[in-house]
Amino acid sequence: MTNKKRLTILWFVSVLFCLGTNISYSASPQLFEPNTENYRASFLIEPSTGTILHADREHDKIVPASLVKMMVSLIVMEYLSEGRVKLEEKVTVSKWASKIGGHQVYLKQGEVFELNELMKAVAIGSANDAAVAVAEFIGGDQQGFVDLMNQHAKKLNMKNTVYHNPHGLPPGKNQEENITTAYDQALLGMELLKFPKYLEWSSTIRDTFRNGTFELMNTNRRLLSKMPEVDGLKTGYYRSAGFSVVATAKKGETRLLAVVIGSKKQSVRTQVASRLLRKGINQYGLVKLLEKGEKLEKSIPVKNGRQEKIGLLIEEDVRLFLKLSDAKKIEQHFSLPDSVSAPVQEGAVIGSIELRKKDQVLKKVNLLSSQSIEVKTFWDKIKEIFRF
Repeated sequence: MTNKKRLTILWFVSVLFCLGTNISYSASPQLFEPNTENYRASFLIEPSTGTILHADREHDKIVPASLVKMMVSLIVMEYLSEGRVKLEEKVTVSKWASKIGGHQVYLKQGEVFELNELMKAVAIGSANDAAVAVAEFIGGDQQGFVDLMNQHAKKLNMKNTVYHNPHGLPPGKNQEENITTAYDQALLGMELLKFPKYLEWSSTIRDTFRNGTFELMNTNRRLLSKMPEVDGLKTGYYRSAGFSVVATAKKGETRLLAVVIGSKKQSVRTQVASRLLRKGINQYGLVKLLEKGEKLEKSIPVKNGRQEKIGLLIEEDVRLFLKLSDAKKIEQHFSLPDSVSAPVQEGAVIGSIELRKKDQVLKKVNLLSSQSIEVKTFWDKIKEIFRF
């Protein structure tokens, strides 16, 4: 099968998958030809419009490793926003949390830390022991929190994600592996973007823990250093899962979110993610095409009105996510009556304007009357008769 045929099939299947959601696939969602040997999946999306710019095996089931800590962080951020917990609250480290291995900040049983400190360790340093301590604090115990993780995954329509632990380490005896997809991780990442505090943590390259005695180094520091536009979100790794990242970058008003899963080398993870984000933010952007309340040069004759013509206002702002080279190709097509009859109320819908790229309608917006116009009175008509 040729690459062209594979892309056509990918697009068709992806469109079917996304029907009924706020995510939309472009006709050919590939910014570059994927290298199937170097990683397992990749994905790039513009969160505010749900426009997908690149999709490569995004629904293949993979192992997230420490990407699971994004769900830990999301639940905490939601609890904070709802006032259910506070960053200043004290968390006591359990025996189980102190025994979690892998990447850690070496918590000891009985130690007490503010939730804020533990969250920094999770978001910046990807500390497994801190993630478990937070999970037990929020969920009562680890399993209670895992149940919350799966409930949130279902709520976010992460259809191919199942969590079994909050730390992302390889499963031990009689344990099961966390499973997800690049697409599901994009859904999760977009939800986390709603919380500036998390972006603050995840974009911090270096910080300290335990009253400044322990240095936290961001596991995503190579990408953060490589691209100044990058301000989050999370990495994941262990040997059989490979190197993964969910990363976001902002340039001007344009924000993109990239996912790279299961690369063989850390350098490949950084290279692919930066390539996706750089190509995306350099070639695409949110373009303001119409401004709410803007008055058009066009006007409409008014029959039997105290004024002869009525002005037109644009009903809403229109910003479309476009390839920047296409912005000047957008055409405006008006649908307007030859005239209107008085009385006319201010803000009444008079017609519409369509923004088109060739024959494709990108957006349709109402055009409103700029003022109220009353019907001519008897004396108005008399004045017209004697006007000279």
